[in-house]
Amino acid sequence: MGEPLVAALFVGVTKTLGVVICVALVDRTGRRPLLRVGALGMLGCHALVAYGFASDRPGLVAVALVSLFFWWNMSWAGLMWTVLAEVLPDAVRAVAMGMAIVTF
Repeated sequence: MGEPLVAALFVGVTKTLGVVICVALVDRTGRRPLLRVGALGMLGCHALVAYGFASDRPGLVAVALVSLFFWWNMSWAGLMWTVLAEVLPDAVRAVAMGMAIVTF
């Protein structure tokens, strides 16, 4: 297997793991704590990306970006579907969820 394929596989597994954790925790912890933890995790990842670029460490940038994907999918991306399903009225839910899928 080539290196790009392994990287894509690793990113996909990381994103899937994040969504699974989000689905498992949303009922126990609630949306707001997950969103806050996810935002803090993404803030730390952005800081690591900036430090990695400033210090010329491509390995650190790669790890920080994969971690960023995890935090995004563990909080904001996974909860988007929950929030939309709760907020949208029944009459427009199907169309609006389809538009959200296309946009996302």
